[in-house]
Amino acid sequence: MGTESVELYERYAELNRRVIKPSVKEINDKSDIHLTFLPIKMGRKIVGVQFKVVENPKNDQLKIP
Repeated sequence: MGTESVELYERYAELNRRVIKPSVKEINDKSDIHLTFLPIKMGRKIVGVQFKVVENPKNDQLKIP
């Protein structure tokens, strides 16, 4: 994701709070898709993130006819 050189994002909690959640919220508010994300764990450690994409019925007006 291009965050390897940024020490702040070495912890998942910071990456989640500063990058993932705001981005998902903006996409859900302003587009015709709806994202949800699920952390992928190996034991207690989060090793990845899985995104689920579906149509966003709330923003039907954004669809191109």
